[in-house]
Amino acid sequence: MPSELHVNDIGTKLLIIVYDGDDLVDLSAATAMSINIKKPDGTILTKAAELDTDGTDGGMRYYTLEGDIDVAGAYSIQGIVNLNG
Repeated sequence: MPSELHVNDIGTKLLIIVYDGDDLVDLSAATAMSINIKKPDGTILTKAAELDTDGTDGGMRYYTLEGDIDVAGAYSIQGIVNLNG
């Protein structure tokens, strides 16, 4: 479900739930997590993410900072996770 962002939003939670097919991915053992934010102008920001809870729910999050949301239009996000094994 899309959410609404506004130019200059700060502190907005970007939440990604990671699935493998229909199954949630346990992120509790992740060695690294990041979120790519693609701006309407095509610029991609890569931001360090953190677990939203304990990781067993597949959730990772990032809170926007000043300058992250500085262009009007549609944004997209992509989660990147490194897991051992």
